[in-house]
Amino acid sequence: MHLNSIHEDHSVEELKEFASWILAIGDDNLGDPDDGCSMIAIPPELLIREFNDPSEAIVRGRAILTPYQ
Repeated sequence: MHLNSIHEDHSVEELKEFASWILAIGDDNLGDPDDGCSMIAIPPELLIREFNDPSEAIVRGRAILTPYQ
């Protein structure tokens, strides 16, 4: 997986940690066994906490995930 950040304050280590977390979800290594519905704990540092408009916060905090070879 290849990730880039548009924010300069994100370190390479933070991006690696986020990528590992996303891959663990995709590989079904987090949460409960897959029965079609699963609860996954989102680490507090990944939560968007400060916002006035929830839709705008999601768009501004978006991540674009694409396959990378």
